[in-house]
This record gives sequence, structure tokens and C-alpha cells, in this order.
Amino acid sequence: MIGLSLSWCVKDIIEGKVELDEVEKIICGTRIENPQHFEQVCEHYCAYYWEHNRGRAVLIASKLFNSGKLDQPRVRGEEPPNTCEGHWIVDGKQTHLN
Repeated sequence: MIGLSLSWCVKDIIEGKVELDEVEKIICGTRIENPQHFEQVCEHYCAYYWEHNRGRAVLIASKLFNSGKLDQPRVRGEEPPNTCEGHWIVDGKQTHLN
């Protein structure tokens, strides 16, 4: 699976909708350029998206970040993906998970 939003995809993982080992990568809208900024982003997401399981969410996000599975187009000056039609690509189609 390919994710299109760090916040929503990690939320799906901590809620058991997706297994971490199913995630090929996440193409996200973040522009994280150093470990300190990564921590700030995680703090923000914990307050708004991951509040019900902060520790596990940060651990999952860290695994994705440290394994190079976060593709950040904004770091390259490119636009991030549009998630209006969903924040996962499954079988070549953009979708929201139920």
C-alpha cells in the first residue's frame, strides 16, 4: 500500500485498519528536514490526529521516517498529493479506508 498522508495513514495503522508491514511508502505533505522538525511534526499530529495512542503513533512514524519510507515532495519543491479522493493507493486506486 502507498499512503498519501502521514497523519491519516499513521492514524489508520494505530487503529488497526492497516498493518505497518503492508506500507510500501507514504508520499506526504510534510517538509521535514531534520530530526528536531520531525519531533515538532509528531507533537502537532499527536495533538490533532494521534491523541488516543500517542506513543505508538510516534513509534510508527519514527520507523517510517528512519527506514526512508516517507517521500516528501515539498522537500524537493514539488507539490504533495491531493488526498480528496483518499489517503491510500490500493490496487492502483486512490481510496479512503472504512
